[in-house]
Amino acid sequence: MPTDFAHEARSHRSTAAGYTRRARRDAEQAASWYELAADMLASAAWLTGRPQLWRGRHTPAGLEDIARSYTQLADTYLRSSFNSTGHAAFYRELAAEYASWGAGRQVAS
Repeated sequence: MPTDFAHEARSHRSTAAGYTRRARRDAEQAASWYELAADMLASAAWLTGRPQLWRGRHTPAGLEDIARSYTQLADTYLRSSFNSTGHAAFYRELAAEYASWGAGRQVAS
């Protein structure tokens, strides 16, 4: 059965593009969560000098806990983005190899 190297190269480029989109989306999510964590820490700092406003989890310690949770979520998205970036690079390299092997010709496997 012949192998269509050009088709394989296109397929791998498409897979790489999908991983690139996922990496970008996850990086944007990470940035958003880091921003929320920073806002929460700023609120905690502001609230520190105003103990009369503390209610339930709305205390400096409670807000810092929430900020840590947001940071952990951001870290998870960032790791996923790095991982997807690595996969995208792998598939781009694979696509380049197939393109160089085939250059549009078919070879029996």
